Amino acid sequence: MNDNSTLEEILSPFDIEDAGNFTEHEVSSALRKLVPKDSKEMAPEIMAEAMAFDFCENYRDDKTGWGTYFGPMYVSSNGDGTAMEAPSIKLVTPEMIKYWETRASKAKNPIIKARYAGLVFDFSKKITGEPPSFAIGKLYVESLVSIAEKKLYRYEYDGFIKLQRALSIAISYNSLELIERIKNATLKFDKEVSDDKKPGLWGHAFDLLVDNEKVNLDSKIEQELVDDLENKLTRTAENAEPSSSEAAAERLASYYERKGKTADVKRVLLKLGEAYAKAISSEASAMRASGWLEQLRRIYVQYGLKQEAEKILIQIRTLGDKVSAELKPIEFSQEFPAEKIKQYLNEILGGNLELIFQRIAATYIPNKEQIKQHIFDLSKQAPLQFIIGHQILDERGRAIASIGSLEKDPDGHLVRQVSQSLSISNFFMRLVLDEAIKRFDLKAENIIEFLSKSPVFSSDRISIIKRGIDFYFENDFVASIHILIPQIEDGLRNIVELAGGNVLKPARNGGFDLKLLDDLLRDSIVIEALGEDMILYFKVLLTDKRGWNMRHNVCHGLVGAHSFNQSAADRLIHVLLCLGLLRKKV
Repeated sequence: MNDNSTLEEILSPFDIEDAGNFTEHEVSSALRKLVPKDSKEMAPEIMAEAMAFDFCENYRDDKTGWGTYFGPMYVSSNGDGTAMEAPSIKLVTPEMIKYWETRASKAKNPIIKARYAGLVFDFSKKITGEPPSFAIGKLYVESLVSIAEKKLYRYEYDGFIKLQRALSIAISYNSLELIERIKNATLKFDKEVSDDKKPGLWGHAFDLLVDNEKVNLDSKIEQELVDDLENKLTRTAENAEPSSSEAAAERLASYYERKGKTADVKRVLLKLGEAYAKAISSEASAMRASGWLEQLRRIYVQYGLKQEAEKILIQIRTLGDKVSAELKPIEFSQEFPAEKIKQYLNEILGGNLELIFQRIAATYIPNKEQIKQHIFDLSKQAPLQFIIGHQILDERGRAIASIGSLEKDPDGHLVRQVSQSLSISNFFMRLVLDEAIKRFDLKAENIIEFLSKSPVFSSDRISIIKRGIDFYFENDFVASIHILIPQIEDGLRNIVELAGGNVLKPARNGGFDLKLLDDLLRDSIVIEALGEDMILYFKVLLTDKRGWNMRHNVCHGLVGAHSFNQSAADRLIHVLLCLGLLRKKV
Protein backbone atom coordinates (compact mmCIF):
# COMPACT_ATOMS: atom_id res chain seq x y z
CA MET A 1 0.00 0.00 0.00
CA ASN A 2 1.03 3.60 -0.50
CA ASP A 3 1.16 4.39 3.29
CA ASN A 4 0.21 2.89 6.64
CA SER A 5 -3.23 4.51 6.91
CA THR A 6 -6.21 2.28 7.61
CA LEU A 7 -9.61 2.42 5.97
CA GLU A 8 -11.17 3.68 9.19
CA GLU A 9 -8.56 6.44 9.52
CA ILE A 10 -9.25 7.63 5.98
CA LEU A 11 -13.03 7.68 6.31
CA SER A 12 -13.42 8.89 9.91
CA PRO A 13 -12.88 12.64 9.19
CA PHE A 14 -15.70 12.48 6.64
CA ASP A 15 -18.09 10.12 8.41
CA ILE A 16 -19.16 12.52 11.15
CA GLU A 17 -22.90 13.12 11.40
CA ASP A 18 -22.94 16.86 10.64
CA ALA A 19 -19.66 17.13 8.73
CA GLY A 20 -20.09 18.91 5.44
CA ASN A 21 -18.49 21.14 2.84
CA PHE A 22 -16.86 18.19 1.09
CA THR A 23 -17.62 16.25 -2.06
CA GLU A 24 -17.65 12.55 -2.85
CA HIS A 25 -14.64 13.17 -5.09
CA GLU A 26 -12.62 14.33 -2.07
CA VAL A 27 -13.43 11.06 -0.33
CA SER A 28 -12.28 9.21 -3.44
CA SER A 29 -9.00 11.13 -3.51
CA ALA A 30 -8.32 10.31 0.14
CA LEU A 31 -9.06 6.61 -0.42
CA ARG A 32 -6.43 6.39 -3.18
CA LYS A 33 -3.80 6.22 -0.44
CA LEU A 34 -5.00 2.67 0.19
CA VAL A 35 -4.88 1.50 -3.43
CA PRO A 36 -1.82 -0.72 -4.09
CA LYS A 37 0.25 -0.35 -7.22
CA ASP A 38 -0.76 -3.83 -8.29
CA SER A 39 -4.57 -3.95 -8.38
CA LYS A 40 -4.43 -7.76 -7.99
CA GLU A 41 -3.28 -7.22 -4.39
CA MET A 42 -6.25 -5.00 -3.51
CA ALA A 43 -8.50 -6.26 -0.73
CA PRO A 44 -12.20 -6.54 -1.70
CA GLU A 45 -13.33 -3.92 0.83
CA ILE A 46 -10.71 -1.44 -0.44
CA MET A 47 -11.91 -1.93 -4.02
CA ALA A 48 -15.53 -1.49 -2.94
CA GLU A 49 -14.74 1.75 -1.10
CA ALA A 50 -12.50 3.17 -3.83
CA MET A 51 -15.08 2.47 -6.52
CA ALA A 52 -18.02 3.75 -4.47
CA PHE A 53 -16.84 7.35 -4.39
CA ASP A 54 -15.41 7.34 -7.90
CA PHE A 55 -18.76 6.94 -9.67
CA CYS A 56 -20.19 10.08 -11.27
CA GLU A 57 -23.63 11.18 -10.05
CA ASN A 58 -26.46 12.20 -12.41
CA TYR A 59 -24.58 10.70 -15.38
CA ARG A 60 -25.99 11.71 -18.75
CA ASP A 61 -23.54 10.33 -21.28
CA ASP A 62 -25.25 7.42 -23.04
CA LYS A 63 -21.98 6.06 -24.45
CA THR A 64 -21.63 3.64 -21.53
CA GLY A 65 -25.01 2.08 -22.18
CA TRP A 66 -25.50 1.34 -18.47
CA GLY A 67 -28.89 3.06 -18.25
CA THR A 68 -28.13 4.00 -14.64
CA TYR A 69 -28.08 7.19 -12.56
CA PHE A 70 -24.44 6.67 -11.66
CA GLY A 71 -21.80 6.38 -14.37
CA PRO A 72 -18.02 6.24 -14.86
CA MET A 73 -15.87 9.18 -13.88
CA TYR A 74 -13.60 8.62 -16.89
CA VAL A 75 -14.00 7.10 -20.34
CA SER A 76 -11.26 6.85 -22.97
CA SER A 77 -10.97 5.22 -26.37
CA ASN A 78 -8.81 2.13 -26.83
CA GLY A 79 -8.38 3.07 -30.49
CA ASP A 80 -10.11 -0.07 -31.74
CA GLY A 81 -13.74 0.98 -31.42
CA THR A 82 -13.89 -0.05 -27.74
CA ALA A 83 -13.54 2.17 -24.70
CA MET A 84 -12.04 1.93 -21.24
CA GLU A 85 -14.23 3.18 -18.40
CA ALA A 86 -13.28 3.83 -14.80
CA PRO A 87 -14.80 2.80 -12.56
CA SER A 88 -16.65 0.16 -14.54
CA ILE A 89 -19.97 -1.41 -13.64
CA LYS A 90 -18.46 -4.68 -14.91
CA LEU A 91 -16.37 -4.81 -11.72
CA VAL A 92 -19.39 -4.49 -9.41
CA THR A 93 -20.31 -7.83 -7.86
CA PRO A 94 -23.24 -9.04 -5.72
CA GLU A 95 -20.80 -9.15 -2.80
CA MET A 96 -19.96 -5.49 -3.38
CA ILE A 97 -23.66 -4.58 -3.39
CA LYS A 98 -24.05 -6.36 -0.06
CA TYR A 99 -20.99 -4.58 1.31
CA TRP A 100 -22.36 -1.16 0.33
CA GLU A 101 -25.72 -2.00 1.88
CA THR A 102 -24.04 -2.81 5.18
CA ARG A 103 -21.93 0.35 5.03
CA ALA A 104 -25.04 2.44 4.30
CA SER A 105 -26.71 1.20 7.48
CA LYS A 106 -23.63 1.93 9.63
CA ALA A 107 -22.48 5.26 8.16
CA LYS A 108 -23.29 8.45 10.10
CA ASN A 109 -22.75 11.25 7.59
CA PRO A 110 -25.62 11.80 5.08
CA ILE A 111 -23.20 12.34 2.15
CA ILE A 112 -21.44 9.05 2.87
CA LYS A 113 -24.69 7.23 3.64
CA ALA A 114 -26.38 8.54 0.45
CA ARG A 115 -23.52 7.33 -1.74
CA TYR A 116 -23.58 3.76 -0.41
CA ALA A 117 -27.38 3.55 -0.42
CA GLY A 118 -27.59 5.21 -3.83
CA LEU A 119 -25.30 2.65 -5.45
CA VAL A 120 -27.28 -0.22 -3.96
CA PHE A 121 -30.54 1.35 -5.13
CA ASP A 122 -29.17 2.03 -8.62
CA PHE A 123 -27.15 -1.13 -9.33
CA SER A 124 -28.97 -3.92 -7.45
CA LYS A 125 -31.27 -5.00 -10.26
CA LYS A 126 -28.46 -5.06 -12.85
CA ILE A 127 -25.96 -6.89 -10.66
CA THR A 128 -28.08 -9.27 -8.55
CA GLY A 129 -31.25 -9.52 -10.63
CA GLU A 130 -33.26 -8.42 -7.58
CA PRO A 131 -34.75 -4.92 -7.10
CA PRO A 132 -33.51 -2.88 -4.13
CA SER A 133 -35.51 -3.04 -0.93
CA PHE A 134 -37.84 -0.22 0.06
CA ALA A 135 -35.71 0.23 3.17
CA ILE A 136 -32.57 1.03 1.18
CA GLY A 137 -34.53 3.34 -1.13
CA LYS A 138 -35.98 5.21 1.84
CA LEU A 139 -32.57 5.47 3.48
CA TYR A 140 -31.18 6.87 0.21
CA VAL A 141 -33.94 9.48 -0.08
CA GLU A 142 -33.71 10.56 3.57
CA SER A 143 -29.94 10.93 3.32
CA LEU A 144 -30.22 13.04 0.16
CA VAL A 145 -32.75 15.35 1.81
CA SER A 146 -30.60 15.65 4.93
CA ILE A 147 -27.70 16.91 2.82
CA ALA A 148 -29.86 19.83 1.63
CA GLU A 149 -31.56 20.43 4.98
CA LYS A 150 -28.28 20.54 6.91
CA LYS A 151 -26.43 22.47 4.17
CA LEU A 152 -23.71 19.84 4.00
CA TYR A 153 -23.02 20.33 0.30
CA ARG A 154 -19.85 22.03 -0.96
CA TYR A 155 -21.65 23.69 -3.87
CA GLU A 156 -25.22 24.98 -3.67
CA TYR A 157 -26.20 23.45 -7.01
CA ASP A 158 -25.38 20.00 -5.62
CA GLY A 159 -28.16 20.51 -3.08
CA PHE A 160 -30.68 20.80 -5.90
CA ILE A 161 -29.32 17.67 -7.61
CA LYS A 162 -29.82 15.72 -4.36
CA LEU A 163 -33.38 17.00 -3.90
CA GLN A 164 -34.31 16.31 -7.51
CA ARG A 165 -33.09 12.72 -7.20
CA ALA A 166 -34.87 12.29 -3.87
CA LEU A 167 -38.19 13.54 -5.25
CA SER A 168 -38.10 11.25 -8.27
CA ILE A 169 -37.59 8.20 -6.04
CA ALA A 170 -40.21 9.29 -3.49
CA ILE A 171 -42.73 9.72 -6.30
CA SER A 172 -41.89 6.28 -7.68
CA TYR A 173 -42.70 4.89 -4.21
CA ASN A 174 -45.79 7.10 -3.97
CA SER A 175 -44.67 7.94 -0.43
CA LEU A 176 -46.68 10.97 0.67
CA GLU A 177 -44.55 11.34 3.79
CA LEU A 178 -41.29 11.53 1.84
CA ILE A 179 -42.77 13.77 -0.88
CA GLU A 180 -44.00 16.23 1.76
CA ARG A 181 -40.59 16.37 3.44
CA ILE A 182 -38.81 16.90 0.10
CA LYS A 183 -41.29 19.60 -0.89
CA ASN A 184 -40.60 21.58 2.29
CA ALA A 185 -36.85 21.07 1.99
CA THR A 186 -36.92 22.25 -1.63
CA LEU A 187 -38.86 25.42 -0.79
CA LYS A 188 -36.44 26.21 2.02
CA PHE A 189 -33.38 25.42 -0.10
CA ASP A 190 -34.56 27.66 -2.96
CA LYS A 191 -35.02 30.65 -0.64
CA GLU A 192 -31.70 30.20 1.13
CA VAL A 193 -29.46 29.99 -1.91
CA SER A 194 -31.32 32.42 -4.21
CA ASP A 195 -29.22 35.17 -5.79
CA ASP A 196 -30.64 37.30 -8.64
CA LYS A 197 -27.29 37.36 -10.42
CA LYS A 198 -26.89 33.56 -10.34
CA PRO A 199 -29.83 32.09 -12.26
CA GLY A 200 -28.54 28.56 -11.75
CA LEU A 201 -29.26 28.86 -8.02
CA TRP A 202 -32.98 29.60 -8.07
CA GLY A 203 -36.23 28.53 -9.67
CA HIS A 204 -35.68 24.89 -8.75
CA ALA A 205 -38.63 24.79 -6.37
CA PHE A 206 -40.79 26.17 -9.17
CA ASP A 207 -39.44 23.57 -11.62
CA LEU A 208 -39.90 20.59 -9.31
CA LEU A 209 -43.13 21.44 -7.53
CA VAL A 210 -45.41 23.62 -9.67
CA ASP A 211 -47.80 21.63 -11.87
CA ASN A 212 -46.43 18.39 -10.42
CA GLU A 213 -49.49 16.22 -9.91
CA LYS A 214 -47.65 14.02 -7.43
CA VAL A 215 -46.88 16.95 -5.11
CA ASN A 216 -49.60 18.49 -2.94
CA LEU A 217 -48.70 22.14 -3.45
CA ASP A 218 -50.94 24.67 -1.78
CA SER A 219 -52.29 27.33 -4.19
CA LYS A 220 -50.95 30.05 -1.90
CA ILE A 221 -47.40 28.63 -2.06
CA GLU A 222 -47.70 28.24 -5.83
CA GLN A 223 -48.64 31.91 -6.15
CA GLU A 224 -45.71 32.86 -3.92
CA LEU A 225 -43.34 31.02 -6.25
CA VAL A 226 -44.86 32.75 -9.28
CA ASP A 227 -44.67 36.16 -7.56
CA ASP A 228 -41.04 35.52 -6.66
CA LEU A 229 -40.23 34.93 -10.35
CA GLU A 230 -42.18 38.05 -11.34
CA ASN A 231 -40.19 40.13 -8.85
CA LYS A 232 -36.92 38.63 -10.08
CA LEU A 233 -37.86 39.45 -13.66
CA THR A 234 -38.63 43.06 -12.76
CA ARG A 235 -35.40 43.52 -10.78
CA THR A 236 -33.11 41.84 -13.29
CA ALA A 237 -34.70 43.67 -16.24
CA GLU A 238 -34.11 47.01 -14.53
CA ASN A 239 -30.51 46.01 -13.79
CA ALA A 240 -29.89 44.84 -17.39
CA GLU A 241 -29.12 41.23 -16.43
CA PRO A 242 -30.47 39.34 -19.47
CA SER A 243 -29.46 35.80 -18.47
CA SER A 244 -31.24 36.12 -15.13
CA SER A 245 -34.23 37.82 -16.77
CA GLU A 246 -34.42 35.01 -19.29
CA ALA A 247 -34.38 32.35 -16.57
CA ALA A 248 -37.37 34.01 -14.90
CA ALA A 249 -39.25 34.96 -18.09
CA GLU A 250 -39.08 31.53 -19.73
CA ARG A 251 -40.43 29.84 -16.60
CA LEU A 252 -43.23 32.37 -16.33
CA ALA A 253 -44.08 32.27 -20.03
CA SER A 254 -44.33 28.48 -19.96
CA TYR A 255 -46.45 28.62 -16.81
CA TYR A 256 -48.85 31.24 -18.17
CA GLU A 257 -49.11 29.40 -21.48
CA ARG A 258 -50.21 26.25 -19.65
CA LYS A 259 -52.80 28.33 -17.80
CA GLY A 260 -54.07 29.89 -21.05
CA LYS A 261 -53.03 33.41 -19.99
CA THR A 262 -51.73 34.66 -23.34
CA ALA A 263 -51.64 38.31 -22.29
CA ASP A 264 -49.30 37.43 -19.41
CA VAL A 265 -47.11 35.36 -21.74
CA LYS A 266 -46.61 38.38 -23.97
CA ARG A 267 -46.13 40.73 -21.00
CA VAL A 268 -43.28 38.77 -19.42
CA LEU A 269 -41.56 38.24 -22.78
CA LEU A 270 -41.69 41.93 -23.62
CA LYS A 271 -40.23 42.60 -20.17
CA LEU A 272 -37.43 40.20 -21.14
CA GLY A 273 -36.99 42.23 -24.34
CA GLU A 274 -36.48 45.34 -22.20
CA ALA A 275 -33.73 43.56 -20.25
CA TYR A 276 -31.93 42.63 -23.47
CA ALA A 277 -32.38 46.15 -24.88
CA LYS A 278 -30.76 47.69 -21.81
CA ALA A 279 -27.89 45.22 -21.91
CA ILE A 280 -27.31 45.78 -25.63
CA SER A 281 -27.28 49.57 -25.24
CA SER A 282 -24.32 49.27 -22.90
CA GLU A 283 -22.56 46.43 -24.76
CA ALA A 284 -19.53 47.36 -26.87
CA SER A 285 -19.35 44.01 -28.69
CA ALA A 286 -21.62 43.74 -31.71
CA MET A 287 -21.05 39.97 -31.76
CA ARG A 288 -22.37 39.56 -28.24
CA ALA A 289 -25.29 41.88 -28.93
CA SER A 290 -26.16 39.88 -32.05
CA GLY A 291 -26.07 36.66 -30.04
CA TRP A 292 -28.42 38.13 -27.45
CA LEU A 293 -30.83 39.27 -30.15
CA GLU A 294 -30.83 35.85 -31.79
CA GLN A 295 -31.61 34.25 -28.43
CA LEU A 296 -34.45 36.70 -27.82
CA ARG A 297 -35.81 36.10 -31.32
CA ARG A 298 -35.82 32.36 -30.71
CA ILE A 299 -37.88 32.82 -27.57
CA TYR A 300 -40.32 35.18 -29.31
CA VAL A 301 -40.80 32.66 -32.14
CA GLN A 302 -41.32 29.84 -29.65
CA TYR A 303 -44.20 31.70 -28.04
CA GLY A 304 -45.74 33.07 -31.23
CA LEU A 305 -44.62 36.72 -31.02
CA LYS A 306 -44.05 36.90 -34.77
CA GLN A 307 -44.07 40.69 -35.23
CA GLU A 308 -41.59 41.19 -32.41
CA ALA A 309 -39.38 38.45 -33.86
CA GLU A 310 -39.43 40.15 -37.29
CA LYS A 311 -38.29 43.44 -35.75
CA ILE A 312 -35.35 41.66 -34.13
CA LEU A 313 -34.30 40.21 -37.48
CA ILE A 314 -33.96 43.76 -38.79
CA GLN A 315 -31.75 44.63 -35.80
CA ILE A 316 -29.61 41.55 -36.38
CA ARG A 317 -29.14 42.45 -40.04
CA THR A 318 -28.17 46.01 -39.07
CA LEU A 319 -25.51 44.65 -36.72
CA GLY A 320 -24.16 42.24 -39.37
CA ASP A 321 -21.34 44.38 -40.73
CA LYS A 322 -20.12 45.25 -37.23
CA VAL A 323 -20.10 41.59 -36.25
CA SER A 324 -18.18 40.69 -39.41
CA ALA A 325 -15.57 43.33 -38.58
CA GLU A 326 -15.04 41.75 -35.15
CA LEU A 327 -14.39 38.26 -36.54
CA LYS A 328 -10.70 37.36 -36.42
CA PRO A 329 -9.07 34.50 -38.37
CA ILE A 330 -7.48 31.68 -36.39
CA GLU A 331 -4.21 30.43 -37.81
CA PHE A 332 -1.99 27.50 -36.91
CA SER A 333 1.14 26.06 -38.45
CA GLN A 334 2.80 22.66 -38.44
CA GLU A 335 6.00 21.49 -40.06
CA PHE A 336 6.12 18.31 -42.15
CA PRO A 337 9.48 16.76 -43.07
CA ALA A 338 10.12 16.90 -46.82
CA GLU A 339 10.84 13.15 -46.87
CA LYS A 340 7.43 12.40 -45.32
CA ILE A 341 5.68 14.62 -47.86
CA LYS A 342 7.53 12.90 -50.71
CA GLN A 343 6.55 9.46 -49.39
CA TYR A 344 2.92 10.58 -49.02
CA LEU A 345 2.78 11.85 -52.61
CA ASN A 346 4.38 8.70 -54.00
CA GLU A 347 1.87 6.49 -52.20
CA ILE A 348 -1.09 8.29 -53.75
CA LEU A 349 0.38 9.01 -57.18
CA GLY A 350 1.67 5.55 -57.99
CA GLY A 351 0.29 3.67 -61.02
CA ASN A 352 -1.81 4.88 -63.92
CA LEU A 353 -4.17 7.86 -63.85
CA GLU A 354 -7.29 5.74 -63.31
CA LEU A 355 -5.79 4.20 -60.17
CA ILE A 356 -4.60 7.62 -59.03
CA PHE A 357 -8.07 9.17 -59.48
CA GLN A 358 -9.61 6.27 -57.54
CA ARG A 359 -7.05 6.71 -54.77
CA ILE A 360 -7.58 10.48 -54.55
CA ALA A 361 -11.34 10.00 -54.38
CA ALA A 362 -11.13 7.41 -51.59
CA THR A 363 -8.43 9.19 -49.56
CA TYR A 364 -10.26 12.45 -48.96
CA ILE A 365 -13.74 11.16 -48.05
CA PRO A 366 -14.17 11.76 -44.29
CA ASN A 367 -14.75 8.60 -42.22
CA LYS A 368 -17.91 9.10 -40.19
CA GLU A 369 -17.11 6.64 -37.39
CA GLN A 370 -13.55 7.89 -36.97
CA ILE A 371 -14.77 11.48 -36.68
CA LYS A 372 -17.45 10.48 -34.15
CA GLN A 373 -14.74 8.81 -32.07
CA HIS A 374 -12.53 11.91 -32.43
CA ILE A 375 -15.38 14.10 -31.16
CA PHE A 376 -15.87 11.77 -28.21
CA ASP A 377 -12.16 11.92 -27.36
CA LEU A 378 -12.10 15.72 -27.66
CA SER A 379 -15.17 16.03 -25.42
CA LYS A 380 -13.24 14.28 -22.66
CA GLN A 381 -10.10 16.39 -23.14
CA ALA A 382 -11.85 19.78 -23.43
CA PRO A 383 -15.46 19.32 -22.23
CA LEU A 384 -16.41 23.01 -22.05
CA GLN A 385 -16.62 23.54 -25.82
CA PHE A 386 -19.01 20.59 -26.05
CA ILE A 387 -21.28 21.76 -23.24
CA ILE A 388 -22.05 25.24 -24.53
CA GLY A 389 -23.82 25.91 -27.82
CA HIS A 390 -22.31 27.58 -30.88
CA GLN A 391 -23.66 29.80 -33.62
CA ILE A 392 -22.63 29.65 -37.27
CA LEU A 393 -22.24 33.13 -38.77
CA ASP A 394 -22.23 34.06 -42.45
CA GLU A 395 -19.72 36.49 -43.93
CA ARG A 396 -21.96 39.40 -42.94
CA GLY A 397 -21.91 38.30 -39.31
CA ARG A 398 -25.48 36.98 -39.32
CA ALA A 399 -26.32 33.81 -37.42
CA ILE A 400 -27.51 31.24 -39.97
CA ALA A 401 -27.43 28.07 -37.89
CA SER A 402 -26.72 26.90 -34.38
CA ILE A 403 -25.14 23.85 -32.80
CA GLY A 404 -26.26 22.82 -29.33
CA SER A 405 -24.38 20.88 -26.70
CA LEU A 406 -22.93 17.51 -27.67
CA GLU A 407 -25.57 15.79 -25.54
CA LYS A 408 -28.47 17.51 -27.31
CA ASP A 409 -27.03 17.96 -30.80
CA PRO A 410 -24.53 15.21 -31.70
CA ASP A 411 -25.32 15.58 -35.42
CA GLY A 412 -24.46 19.27 -35.30
CA HIS A 413 -21.07 18.52 -33.75
CA LEU A 414 -20.48 15.82 -36.36
CA VAL A 415 -21.13 18.28 -39.20
CA ARG A 416 -18.92 20.90 -37.55
CA GLN A 417 -16.04 18.46 -37.09
CA VAL A 418 -16.31 17.15 -40.67
CA SER A 419 -16.35 20.74 -41.93
CA GLN A 420 -13.16 21.50 -40.01
CA SER A 421 -11.50 18.29 -41.19
CA LEU A 422 -12.16 19.24 -44.82
CA SER A 423 -10.28 22.50 -44.35
CA ILE A 424 -7.28 20.62 -42.93
CA SER A 425 -7.24 17.80 -45.49
CA ASN A 426 -7.52 20.35 -48.31
CA PHE A 427 -3.85 21.24 -47.73
CA PHE A 428 -2.80 17.67 -48.52
CA MET A 429 -5.20 17.29 -51.43
CA ARG A 430 -3.78 20.45 -52.99
CA LEU A 431 -0.26 19.04 -52.68
CA VAL A 432 -1.40 15.87 -54.44
CA LEU A 433 -3.20 17.73 -57.24
CA ASP A 434 -0.26 20.08 -57.83
CA GLU A 435 2.14 17.15 -58.00
CA ALA A 436 -0.19 15.23 -60.34
CA ILE A 437 -0.27 18.20 -62.69
CA LYS A 438 3.55 18.32 -62.70
CA ARG A 439 4.17 14.58 -63.07
CA PHE A 440 1.44 13.71 -65.57
CA ASP A 441 0.73 17.03 -67.24
CA LEU A 442 -2.79 16.57 -65.90
CA LYS A 443 -5.53 18.24 -67.95
CA ALA A 444 -9.32 18.36 -68.10
CA GLU A 445 -9.30 15.62 -70.76
CA ASN A 446 -7.75 13.13 -68.31
CA ILE A 447 -10.46 13.73 -65.72
CA ILE A 448 -13.21 13.63 -68.35
CA GLU A 449 -11.91 10.28 -69.60
CA PHE A 450 -12.25 8.90 -66.06
CA LEU A 451 -15.73 10.40 -65.51
CA SER A 452 -17.01 9.16 -68.89
CA LYS A 453 -16.68 5.57 -67.70
CA SER A 454 -19.32 6.21 -65.05
CA PRO A 455 -23.05 6.11 -65.93
CA VAL A 456 -23.64 8.91 -63.44
CA PHE A 457 -22.78 11.56 -66.02
CA SER A 458 -25.04 11.88 -69.07
CA SER A 459 -23.23 12.09 -72.41
CA ASP A 460 -24.92 15.41 -73.15
CA ARG A 461 -23.50 16.85 -69.89
CA ILE A 462 -19.88 15.77 -70.39
CA SER A 463 -19.11 18.82 -72.52
CA ILE A 464 -20.52 21.13 -69.82
CA ILE A 465 -18.50 19.39 -67.13
CA LYS A 466 -15.37 19.67 -69.28
CA ARG A 467 -15.96 23.40 -69.59
CA GLY A 468 -16.12 23.67 -65.79
CA ILE A 469 -12.92 21.65 -65.39
CA ASP A 470 -11.19 23.74 -68.09
CA PHE A 471 -12.01 26.86 -66.07
CA TYR A 472 -10.61 25.08 -63.00
CA PHE A 473 -7.23 24.51 -64.69
CA GLU A 474 -7.28 28.13 -65.88
CA ASN A 475 -7.77 29.23 -62.24
CA ASP A 476 -11.13 30.81 -63.10
CA PHE A 477 -12.79 29.39 -60.00
CA VAL A 478 -15.87 31.61 -60.18
CA ALA A 479 -16.85 30.12 -63.52
CA SER A 480 -15.76 26.61 -62.60
CA ILE A 481 -17.76 26.46 -59.37
CA HIS A 482 -20.91 27.90 -60.94
CA ILE A 483 -20.78 25.29 -63.71
CA LEU A 484 -19.87 22.20 -61.71
CA ILE A 485 -22.33 22.39 -58.80
CA PRO A 486 -25.46 21.96 -61.01
CA GLN A 487 -23.79 19.10 -62.89
CA ILE A 488 -23.08 17.30 -59.63
CA GLU A 489 -26.75 17.68 -58.74
CA ASP A 490 -27.75 16.29 -62.13
CA GLY A 491 -25.40 13.34 -61.61
CA LEU A 492 -27.09 12.43 -58.32
CA ARG A 493 -30.45 12.63 -60.04
CA ASN A 494 -29.17 10.20 -62.68
CA ILE A 495 -28.26 7.70 -59.95
CA VAL A 496 -31.90 7.61 -58.84
CA GLU A 497 -33.24 7.27 -62.37
CA LEU A 498 -30.75 4.56 -63.33
CA ALA A 499 -31.99 2.49 -60.39
CA GLY A 500 -35.63 3.01 -61.39
CA GLY A 501 -36.33 5.57 -58.66
CA ASN A 502 -38.44 8.71 -58.72
CA VAL A 503 -36.88 12.17 -59.18
CA LEU A 504 -40.14 14.14 -59.29
CA LYS A 505 -42.16 15.79 -56.54
CA PRO A 506 -45.52 17.62 -56.76
CA ALA A 507 -45.25 21.34 -57.54
CA ARG A 508 -47.27 23.97 -55.70
CA ASN A 509 -49.26 25.09 -58.73
CA GLY A 510 -49.81 21.70 -60.28
CA GLY A 511 -47.43 19.56 -62.29
CA PHE A 512 -44.09 18.39 -60.92
CA ASP A 513 -40.68 19.72 -59.92
CA LEU A 514 -37.41 17.81 -59.99
CA LYS A 515 -36.00 16.82 -56.62
CA LEU A 516 -33.18 19.13 -55.58
CA LEU A 517 -29.81 18.25 -54.14
CA ASP A 518 -30.85 18.08 -50.48
CA ASP A 519 -33.77 15.74 -51.34
CA LEU A 520 -31.51 13.58 -53.48
CA LEU A 521 -29.00 13.10 -50.65
CA ARG A 522 -31.85 11.75 -48.52
CA ASP A 523 -33.03 9.32 -51.18
CA SER A 524 -32.51 5.67 -50.17
CA ILE A 525 -31.16 4.80 -53.63
CA VAL A 526 -28.46 7.47 -53.42
CA ILE A 527 -27.62 6.50 -49.84
CA GLU A 528 -27.19 2.87 -50.85
CA ALA A 529 -25.10 3.77 -53.91
CA LEU A 530 -22.75 6.19 -52.15
CA GLY A 531 -22.62 4.90 -48.59
CA GLU A 532 -22.92 6.83 -45.32
CA ASP A 533 -19.44 8.39 -45.42
CA MET A 534 -19.88 9.92 -48.86
CA ILE A 535 -23.44 11.05 -48.10
CA LEU A 536 -22.26 12.86 -44.97
CA TYR A 537 -19.39 14.39 -46.94
CA PHE A 538 -21.66 15.68 -49.72
CA LYS A 539 -24.16 17.09 -47.22
CA VAL A 540 -21.49 18.97 -45.26
CA LEU A 541 -19.88 20.28 -48.42
CA LEU A 542 -22.98 21.14 -50.43
CA THR A 543 -26.23 21.45 -48.47
CA ASP A 544 -25.83 21.76 -44.70
CA LYS A 545 -25.86 25.29 -43.26
CA ARG A 546 -23.63 24.12 -40.43
CA GLY A 547 -21.00 23.06 -42.98
CA TRP A 548 -19.65 24.56 -46.22
CA ASN A 549 -23.15 24.63 -47.76
CA MET A 550 -21.73 25.46 -51.22
CA ARG A 551 -24.78 24.64 -53.31
CA HIS A 552 -27.09 26.90 -51.30
CA ASN A 553 -24.59 29.72 -50.93
CA VAL A 554 -23.61 29.79 -54.62
CA CYS A 555 -27.04 29.27 -56.16
CA HIS A 556 -28.66 31.93 -53.96
CA GLY A 557 -25.89 34.51 -54.25
CA LEU A 558 -25.05 34.48 -50.55
CA VAL A 559 -21.25 34.66 -50.79
CA GLY A 560 -18.75 37.11 -52.22
CA ALA A 561 -15.83 36.62 -54.57
CA HIS A 562 -13.44 35.38 -51.89
CA SER A 563 -15.54 32.21 -51.46
CA PHE A 564 -14.88 31.19 -55.07
CA ASN A 565 -11.39 30.01 -54.28
CA GLN A 566 -9.12 27.10 -55.15
CA SER A 567 -10.01 25.10 -52.03
CA ALA A 568 -13.70 25.19 -52.90
CA ALA A 569 -12.98 24.25 -56.52
CA ASP A 570 -10.64 21.42 -55.43
CA ARG A 571 -13.48 19.95 -53.41
CA LEU A 572 -15.84 19.97 -56.38
CA ILE A 573 -13.24 18.20 -58.53
CA HIS A 574 -12.95 15.66 -55.74
CA VAL A 575 -16.75 15.18 -55.66
CA LEU A 576 -16.69 14.50 -59.41
CA LEU A 577 -13.98 11.88 -58.88
CA CYS A 578 -16.05 10.30 -56.11
CA LEU A 579 -19.06 10.03 -58.40
CA GLY A 580 -16.75 8.73 -61.12
CA LEU A 581 -16.07 5.68 -58.95
CA LEU A 582 -19.57 4.36 -59.64
CA ARG A 583 -19.96 1.78 -62.37
CA LYS A 584 -22.86 -0.18 -63.83
CA LYS A 585 -23.39 -3.68 -62.46
CA VAL A 586 -22.52 -6.23 -65.11
